[in-house]
Amino acid sequence: MGTTRQTKRGLLSQYLAETRPERLTEADFGMLRERLAPVSDSYLRSLLRSSGIPLDPVVEGVRQDSFENLERTLCALAQVYAADRECAAACRRAVLTGKDHARLASRR
Repeated sequence: MGTTRQTKRGLLSQYLAETRPERLTEADFGMLRERLAPVSDSYLRSLLRSSGIPLDPVVEGVRQDSFENLERTLCALAQVYAADRECAAACRRAVLTGKDHARLASRR
Protein backbone atom coordinates (compact mmCIF):
# COMPACT_ATOMS: atom_id res chain seq x y z
CA MET A 1 0.00 0.00 0.00
CA GLY A 2 1.64 3.24 -1.15
CA THR A 3 1.67 6.50 0.68
CA THR A 4 0.69 9.70 -1.01
CA ARG A 5 3.09 12.55 -0.54
CA GLN A 6 1.63 15.99 -0.98
CA THR A 7 3.49 18.47 -3.14
CA LYS A 8 4.70 21.85 -1.89
CA ARG A 9 2.02 23.48 -4.07
CA GLY A 10 -0.62 21.20 -2.54
CA LEU A 11 0.51 21.95 1.01
CA LEU A 12 0.48 25.68 0.25
CA SER A 13 -3.01 25.45 -1.26
CA GLN A 14 -4.21 23.62 1.84
CA TYR A 15 -2.72 26.29 4.12
CA LEU A 16 -4.26 29.12 2.08
CA ALA A 17 -7.67 27.41 2.09
CA GLU A 18 -7.50 26.98 5.87
CA THR A 19 -6.29 30.47 6.74
CA ARG A 20 -7.64 32.58 3.84
CA PRO A 21 -5.19 35.44 4.35
CA GLU A 22 -5.96 38.80 2.77
CA ARG A 23 -2.23 39.47 2.33
CA LEU A 24 0.91 37.40 2.92
CA THR A 25 3.42 39.01 5.27
CA GLU A 26 7.02 38.27 6.21
CA ALA A 27 5.72 36.32 9.22
CA ASP A 28 3.61 34.15 6.90
CA PHE A 29 6.61 33.65 4.63
CA GLY A 30 8.79 32.48 7.53
CA MET A 31 6.10 30.13 8.80
CA LEU A 32 5.53 28.69 5.32
CA ARG A 33 9.27 28.22 4.82
CA GLU A 34 9.31 26.06 7.97
CA ARG A 35 6.07 24.26 7.13
CA LEU A 36 7.17 23.40 3.58
CA ALA A 37 10.83 22.69 4.41
CA PRO A 38 12.96 21.97 2.61
CA VAL A 39 12.01 24.68 0.11
CA SER A 40 14.08 27.43 -1.47
CA ASP A 41 13.02 31.03 -0.99
CA SER A 42 12.82 31.55 -4.75
CA TYR A 43 10.51 28.55 -5.27
CA LEU A 44 8.32 29.55 -2.33
CA ARG A 45 8.07 33.10 -3.74
CA SER A 46 7.11 31.64 -7.12
CA LEU A 47 4.36 29.56 -5.52
CA LEU A 48 3.10 32.53 -3.53
CA ARG A 49 3.08 34.81 -6.59
CA SER A 50 1.02 32.26 -8.52
CA SER A 51 -1.53 32.06 -5.67
CA GLY A 52 -2.94 35.45 -6.60
CA ILE A 53 -2.93 36.63 -2.98
CA PRO A 54 -1.32 40.05 -2.47
CA LEU A 55 2.21 39.86 -1.05
CA ASP A 56 4.08 42.33 1.13
CA PRO A 57 6.94 43.87 -0.88
CA VAL A 58 9.65 41.99 1.02
CA VAL A 59 7.81 38.71 0.44
CA GLU A 60 7.28 39.40 -3.28
CA GLY A 61 10.91 40.39 -3.75
CA VAL A 62 12.24 41.87 -6.98
CA ARG A 63 10.32 40.66 -10.04
CA GLN A 64 12.21 40.70 -13.30
CA ASP A 65 9.68 39.15 -15.66
CA SER A 66 8.86 42.60 -17.12
CA PHE A 67 10.15 46.15 -16.79
CA GLU A 68 6.80 47.16 -15.27
CA ASN A 69 7.09 44.52 -12.53
CA LEU A 70 10.75 45.36 -11.99
CA GLU A 71 9.92 49.04 -11.48
CA ARG A 72 6.86 48.30 -9.34
CA THR A 73 8.65 45.90 -6.98
CA LEU A 74 11.78 48.04 -6.67
CA CYS A 75 9.66 51.12 -5.86
CA ALA A 76 7.62 49.15 -3.31
CA LEU A 77 10.81 47.91 -1.63
CA ALA A 78 12.22 51.46 -1.62
CA GLN A 79 9.11 52.70 0.19
CA VAL A 80 9.36 49.96 2.82
CA TYR A 81 13.10 50.60 3.15
CA ALA A 82 12.53 54.31 3.78
CA ALA A 83 9.58 53.84 6.14
CA ASP A 84 10.68 50.92 8.32
CA ARG A 85 14.24 50.69 9.57
CA GLU A 86 13.63 47.19 10.93
CA CYS A 87 12.70 45.95 7.45
CA ALA A 88 15.59 47.76 5.75
CA ALA A 89 17.90 44.73 5.98
CA ALA A 90 15.27 42.45 4.43
CA CYS A 91 14.75 44.98 1.63
CA ARG A 92 18.49 45.09 0.96
CA ARG A 93 18.64 41.28 0.81
CA ALA A 94 15.72 41.17 -1.64
CA VAL A 95 17.32 43.76 -3.92
CA LEU A 96 20.73 42.06 -3.79
CA THR A 97 19.14 38.71 -4.63
CA GLY A 98 17.41 40.33 -7.61
CA LYS A 99 20.70 41.88 -8.69
CA ASP A 100 22.45 38.51 -8.47
CA HIS A 101 19.71 36.86 -10.55
CA ALA A 102 19.95 39.61 -13.17
CA ARG A 103 23.72 39.23 -13.33
CA LEU A 104 23.42 35.47 -13.84
CA ALA A 105 20.75 35.92 -16.51
CA SER A 106 22.91 38.41 -18.40
CA ARG A 107 25.70 35.82 -18.66
CA ARG A 108 23.49 33.31 -20.48
